[in-house]
Amino acid sequence: MTLVVATASAALEVAQFVLGVGRSDVTDVLSDTAGGLLGLAALAVVRAAGGARATTLVRRACSAATVVAVLAAGLYALSPVRLLHVHDVGSAAGAVDERIPLPAVPGG
Repeated sequence: MTLVVATASAALEVAQFVLGVGRSDVTDVLSDTAGGLLGLAALAVVRAAGGARATTLVRRACSAATVVAVLAAGLYALSPVRLLHVHDVGSAAGAVDERIPLPAVPGG
């Protein structure tokens, strides 16, 4: 199972790199693998404690959460709103000085 989880995580990171979406890093593979293994351990505990009924409930909850996440990602992708980083806003506006002024400190 560890190999399956690690391979899936590595495949996602490679896809991010190839598509130029986000940032790819080895630590992401390690943390995703650890999270996947923790999830599998939690599922094993639920199965041991609750049997088949608990497993069915976990599957339904995970399926519902996946559907919600996919719908949210689709709505975001179709949304006209595009978020920019602070340095991108300054560059897009043609500003020469991108420093952000700090507020004055009373008595300082």
